[in-house]
Amino acid sequence: MALSLSPHASKHAAISTALPSSYSCTLIFVIFLCMLGLYTLNHTHTRTPVRSTENALRFQEIFLASSTNYTISSYLRALTVHPHLAGTEPAIQTTEYVQTHFRDLGLETHTEEFEALLSYPAHASLSLHFRDGTWKKLSLTEAGHVGKVVVPYHAYSPSGSAFAKAVFVNYGGEEDYRKLEALGVEVTGCVVIARRGEISRGTVVEKAAEKGAVAVLLYADGDTLGGVERGTVMKGLGDPLTPGWAGVEGGEKLGSEDGEVKKRFPKIPSMPISAENAETLLRSLEGARVPYEWRSDALRSRVSRVGPGPTLVNFTYQEEKKMVTIRNIFTVIRGWEEPDRYVLLGNHRDAWTYGAVDPNSGTAALLDIARRYSLMIRLGWTPRRTIILCSWDAEEFGMIKDPDTEGMTVYQNWAATNTGINIQRLSGVDSDYAPFLQHVGVPSVDMYYGKDYPAYHTAFDSYDWMINYGDPFFQRHVAVSGMWGLLALRLADDSILPFNYLSYAAQLHEYTNVLNRFLDGNVSLLPITTSIHELASAAKGVEEAAKKLREQETKDDLELKRRSLNDRLMLTERSFIDATGLQGKQWFKHLVYGPSNDYQSKLDFFPSIANAFSDAARLPREEAKSAIQHEIWRVARAVRRAASALKGELT
Repeated sequence: MALSLSPHASKHAAISTALPSSYSCTLIFVIFLCMLGLYTLNHTHTRTPVRSTENALRFQEIFLASSTNYTISSYLRALTVHPHLAGTEPAIQTTEYVQTHFRDLGLETHTEEFEALLSYPAHASLSLHFRDGTWKKLSLTEAGHVGKVVVPYHAYSPSGSAFAKAVFVNYGGEEDYRKLEALGVEVTGCVVIARRGEISRGTVVEKAAEKGAVAVLLYADGDTLGGVERGTVMKGLGDPLTPGWAGVEGGEKLGSEDGEVKKRFPKIPSMPISAENAETLLRSLEGARVPYEWRSDALRSRVSRVGPGPTLVNFTYQEEKKMVTIRNIFTVIRGWEEPDRYVLLGNHRDAWTYGAVDPNSGTAALLDIARRYSLMIRLGWTPRRTIILCSWDAEEFGMIKDPDTEGMTVYQNWAATNTGINIQRLSGVDSDYAPFLQHVGVPSVDMYYGKDYPAYHTAFDSYDWMINYGDPFFQRHVAVSGMWGLLALRLADDSILPFNYLSYAAQLHEYTNVLNRFLDGNVSLLPITTSIHELASAAKGVEEAAKKLREQETKDDLELKRRSLNDRLMLTERSFIDATGLQGKQWFKHLVYGPSNDYQSKLDFFPSIANAFSDAARLPREEAKSAIQHEIWRVARAVRRAASALKGELT
């Protein structure tokens, strides 16, 4: 089942922290833990360790006791000595460092290489030309970092140039353009400037192109460091030449001019700029006043008019696409009872700049977990199921003491600051878990402390920022690596997988209550509610069966029964996968969690139903009703498949 620990709102369970500094958030771990595997009845045991609950608890205590702030700090320092953008020589050095670390611990390690089409900046320039005839060339790279890091850019932005008036479009969403239209503001032929928000970069650029803009400038609102946020504007995930399949050697690759490839790239160029440069431009605009709804505290100090112009923007960007080798590292700790069942701990390794927070706070934690697992192996531990530690390349394209509250555990602090222990589900597509959960239905978890932070994807995402502001004593690193590693131990060593589908069914029921508010009496939710009752009934039966098997954990003759039940628990998530995928985004196939086509949708679940709602406004009433009802039935069938899988029936 897909789980996420998030600090966003009190109604969601959270692992968050209050900083002693002026920053509102600290440490992001772009990491996931998932479980997958294929059923193979016949397998051999290389050895049979003595198994008991007490033995498992002893090794969990050893795992926790072997944590140190210093080792994680030293790993992060080594990982962030230099920028390591995917496909560059420094990225190879970082790969070698991680690989050597795993091998020096005596762990079975190998690397898989893939060829992928990546995007880099060949040239970029930006200048402002004011009404009085003066002009100013803007520095694009952060002060003090010119020549040290890649110039701020949007990966897969097409090459292009423009000399045109500027228009401020707020966050660049459809509602923002409607506000401008009501003011009589025309953006056709203009360079639009937008502030970063919940809308993805690619969507902002796509929407600007639809409105007739010739280029896009994006800045991070509220930035206090002078950083510039790099990122991608490509649609979808993975190598654009292999949409939906792996880019293995000798495998199929589309041509760069193939229609399927070209439609993933924006039609107009874009680039990120600093908040300081954005302020220079925004203060020079005239024309209509900024709509009242846009006037946040951060914006009020920068802009009062939206344009167009009179300031002209001279924009030039030259992209260079390259086929490069990317390298994924895998370290395997083989299980003794179920070696063909896998628990994966993964984190991506490449970074836009130094990557101290994103991603290498997670990589440092992964290296430390490997060190602790290696120590446990030397003391006689072998996991019941196989554990694989994964370090990805080119992604960008017990009780644990709480680190912030004296005398409390992480769980106690979490429970005290939330009205309930609801786990936020993984409906987003902004992390490493997306291919596992939303493409093939592997149960996944995404863990992090905090979320937004001012150094995100900038040259300031460095070791110095971490030790001065983010996590000076590496307490949060220790806490997250402890939680991450312990969760993996539970999934790898528990005789029965600790998956609770009763909570899953309860959350699906809550979703139907929310969905019901958007429906009129002509559309029925009965198919979904009926199937959810079936899932809840199946989950209750599984809980009872699991309890009985846990009480007889030491009986070897029950191994096949345990394995059968675990398979049902493990494979149920895959029942929510629909082979045809989501409309317009066929790669995403999960019918409960995934991205809808409408970024302004108020539904962050049941994406196919959300799409039907968005399309309804453009369809005749009866046709819209039929489309929504069809998607309700489609989700109901998926939930019913999950109930059948949980009961061990054919689906």
